[in-house]
Amino acid sequence: MEKRSNATITASIVRLAVILSFLCCCTGIANAQVTSGTILGSVRDKSGSAIAGAQVTITETAKGTSQQLVTDGDGNYISPFLIPGTYSVTVEKAGFRKQIRSGLILQVDQKARIDIDMEVGDVSETTNVVAQVPLVHSESAELGAVIEERAVRELPLNGRNFATLVYLVPGITPGQAGENLSGASTFNPRGASNFNALGHHANSNAWLIDGIDNNEYTFNTVIVTPSIESVREFKVLAGTFSAEFGRGAGVVSVSTKSGSNDFHGTVFDFLRNQVLDARNAFATKQAVPVKPPFRRNQFGAAIGGPLGLPRFGEGGPTFHSGKNRTFFFVDYAGLRELRGLTFTNTVPTEKTRRGDFSDYRNRNGVLLPIYNPLTTRNNPNFDPTRPVSATNPRLLRDQFTNNIIPPSLLNQVGLNVASIYPFPNIAGLGNGNFDNYISVANRVVSENAVNFRLDHKLGDSGSLFFRYNFDDYKLDAPQGQAACCLPTPPHAAERFDLGPFVAGIQNTKLRTQGAAFSYTYLFSPTFVNEFRTGFARTTPQTLQSDFGINAATSLGILGINVNQITTGLPNINVQDFTGLS
Repeated sequence: MEKRSNATITASIVRLAVILSFLCCCTGIANAQVTSGTILGSVRDKSGSAIAGAQVTITETAKGTSQQLVTDGDGNYISPFLIPGTYSVTVEKAGFRKQIRSGLILQVDQKARIDIDMEVGDVSETTNVVAQVPLVHSESAELGAVIEERAVRELPLNGRNFATLVYLVPGITPGQAGENLSGASTFNPRGASNFNALGHHANSNAWLIDGIDNNEYTFNTVIVTPSIESVREFKVLAGTFSAEFGRGAGVVSVSTKSGSNDFHGTVFDFLRNQVLDARNAFATKQAVPVKPPFRRNQFGAAIGGPLGLPRFGEGGPTFHSGKNRTFFFVDYAGLRELRGLTFTNTVPTEKTRRGDFSDYRNRNGVLLPIYNPLTTRNNPNFDPTRPVSATNPRLLRDQFTNNIIPPSLLNQVGLNVASIYPFPNIAGLGNGNFDNYISVANRVVSENAVNFRLDHKLGDSGSLFFRYNFDDYKLDAPQGQAACCLPTPPHAAERFDLGPFVAGIQNTKLRTQGAAFSYTYLFSPTFVNEFRTGFARTTPQTLQSDFGINAATSLGILGINVNQITTGLPNINVQDFTGLS
């Protein structure tokens, strides 16, 4: 092992103390959580006696990095804060054969016990045993399962949302469809992140990425959504787990991928379009002559490997390959989607727009009477001992003659509102008064996401990693509680100041960022410290398609468009017709 002077060690401790003091003064620091793994065990001879002072070397196979420990007086050793991967454990002691346990796969948040029985012999003799996964986990009582890298990489995922893999774990069931955590929220419309762990409520789940809290606090949706390429594996805990995780339902702890001593890269492109898709059953050629468009393209690339860095000495800078010391992983994922969605609406006919309801019938063909509200009066024959009904009304009103509202009773603002509806484009029901308009609105998605991770080995005693995620997501689509979708007709656009739609489309922009930093230092074979910090941030913004336009004022509805926040049309609900908003 590399020896360090007392002055150097003291300086390192001082620097660490300064960092910790600074962090104590900061706000918003995430609680430390376990997303690494631990290898521990005991070293004994064939008689079962503990072997103290044995040298234990734990090596990560892909990176070539190692950590050296010494067994204590009881023959025990422990190596926490290890990045998930494939490891080997080597034990050496004078008078005994060297023992190697290779092929040990360490998973996220796993405590892998590797007990070594030493054999008397020359230290130059080696016994190599390929490690096997124990059937019983004696170091923890937690309930859960690990979704390994192969499952993340190879299982088919429509939408490539890693969060849906949690359903592979026993006791995990999908959450309620159509609610905020299912991807319907404007705070996170990127994909579903809801699941019920052993019957618990989905809003009580915890999402962690490299030990950093990853929950948005309005609906508890996921903030940072790592790409499939950047997820090494993740663990789903349910029912029983360490108190350090908090919350009371399920915990999903994600470990991101790091580079290795070999370069590995991936390029992908998934394409879907309308060529092989059938036409919507309600989008008839009469109403929609051209099949609604559908183009979905998910693409990206990833690369990881050793990172060469310059070293500065007396003879000037030198360059090293980075193998066994510095590693990087970076990936980009993009999404472009255009999908035509078909909607059936009810809009007023040319006659009803001017108050003529003489042939206004429901879907069963029954005439709907229209009453004059100005003739409302008490029913002199009302029987208070009987329930109010059509045969025992409390109030009486007179029906308009021929079911036609006189022009003198039509309000100009009401006429303006009725005129901004598009005209029917299909026959509809109830003599053409209901379900008489087919519209196609495009759902347009654009997303660009970048993930970067850097791992570095600091001599024999320290290691660190840094991870950063950035995602820029844009969605123009029917979203939220608005009726959908009525485009502004040309005749209305000529008369009033309106947006592209009088009902339906919302424009959502979502930018998320996340980072994690971890520093692990081995002070002695029995004293190890890990410092971890990070953040996750989301900035969602959802606006209506007529934001910034004084549409209500243009129609004569005063007192609504008083500032930029209140621009656009208000929610206007007209009985039996599609609402405007």
